Amino acid sequence: MAPRGKPSSLVCSALLAVVASVPADAFTAAQPIRVAVAAPALGCPGIRGAFVALLDAQRGFLLLAGRAFPGGRGPVVATDNALSFRLQEGSTWTMDRVEVDNPARRFWYARYPFRGTPTDGCVAFDRERFSSEGDLVSYVQWLVDAVYLKLPAEERRRTPAFLVSDRLVRLRVERDGAALQLAGKEAAAMAFRFPGDERTSLLVPYVLDEAAGRLAVEMARAAELTPPGTPRESLGFAALTVGTPAQLEELRIAVTVEAIDPAP
Repeated sequence: MAPRGKPSSLVCSALLAVVASVPADAFTAAQPIRVAVAAPALGCPGIRGAFVALLDAQRGFLLLAGRAFPGGRGPVVATDNALSFRLQEGSTWTMDRVEVDNPARRFWYARYPFRGTPTDGCVAFDRERFSSEGDLVSYVQWLVDAVYLKLPAEERRRTPAFLVSDRLVRLRVERDGAALQLAGKEAAAMAFRFPGDERTSLLVPYVLDEAAGRLAVEMARAAELTPPGTPRESLGFAALTVGTPAQLEELRIAVTVEAIDPAP
């Protein structure tokens, strides 16, 4: 889906030095170029990913990356590891600390409006390749509207910085003495069906705190009996901790997170 409206133009403040444009293919594609951002005033104590989106309920979201991307402006470089953008309406959008893996410390950026509910915080993701600007912006809007804002409010307070990467999640689901082992990457649906089920059940994991073994799972049913175009019938989110069994009454199962494997 194409983004609503056109991106607002950003004017760099005097703190930013504009450098010559570098072709996107000048960087190796072997490893993602990851950006680290800290902006406590924007509800983002710290986050790191191939793309980082700072969310501001009044101004939309600011997307940052360490390589050129569809619709991105730049490149710019930080002064003393800080960035400050002066917007058309006169306000200034400042990151207290920003770093990039690439030694040249170049950043590309764009600003977009919210499609759904305006919110504060930050989200990041390690997916790098997008076919168009609309494809990229739709992905960010999905991540904010369909995932981040659907997380339990307490979990958003505990984890204001939310990252989707390529980590592998291993689950054990049980019902009436029968058990199934499931494994899949975060944000990918794990499908299962116990004897007697009329519809396939789905669990979609999202890691909240890798170090603490904390994650959220979306509970869902497969698309049968739902309107055309609806990929699944969401039954809400539940927060889980590695090694601690939990009852998910919506799917009539007990589930245990056995492991969260780091991204390769």
